Amino acid sequence: AAGAGRRPRAMVFLPLHYALRAGTMGRFDEAEGLNSQSAEIGRQLRGSTSDLAGSAQLLMLRDLQRRLAELEQPLRTLAASRPEMVGYACALAAMLSQARRSAEAQSELERITASGLDGFPKDCTHLLMLALTGDVAAELGDAARARQLYDWLRPYSGRWVVSAGASALWPVDRSLGRLSLAAGSIDVALAHTASARAQSERAGALPAITLAMLDEARGLLARGRAEDHDRVRSLTR
Repeated sequence: AAGAGRRPRAMVFLPLHYALRAGTMGRFDEAEGLNSQSAEIGRQLRGSTSDLAGSAQLLMLRDLQRRLAELEQPLRTLAASRPEMVGYACALAAMLSQARRSAEAQSELERITASGLDGFPKDCTHLLMLALTGDVAAELGDAARARQLYDWLRPYSGRWVVSAGASALWPVDRSLGRLSLAAGSIDVALAHTASARAQSERAGALPAITLAMLDEARGLLARGRAEDHDRVRSLTR
């Protein structure tokens, strides 16, 4: 009987694992269907934490799609009701940045980073929190915080930004590239971006490949060389 009870609890997470892979590959409709399937199983169980993993996964799917603003109200509710889960606050800041609500995003960025690296718990979402916050600093052009976040993320170069059981967004080097560009280190940014694209291509991760291409185009535009124009056009076509 105990084994029978464990099997449904394990099965509620199985669709989330498949959805993680589908989302990383860019099969968003499939990922959302699997996410909904997990939620349906979870509603039949007591004491399951699958709802938290499922909501985190859906948030990260929307982040990859640049559609976080669609989830503003539930995201605000989660961030307010679970302040110990800093990842929700980071996602809220990313949502505000995507929505071009710069003043609000800056306020959230300053609050999240006020305690330094100690403000980012060393749990399974540590890299995710740093990457989302780094995205905000890069979008806002906050050079000081970009340099700070770069230092915090630099030891993880070569790894992926992963939230266990929920999402695998992009290589850490993609975040390092964005932060380097915001800090004014263009050549360093392009080197990180090249590494991120190579990692993404090896994994067949289409969203991460696309993001790396756009990041490279931004870096080349910032470098301002006439000979880069054709490359920029090919990257953004």
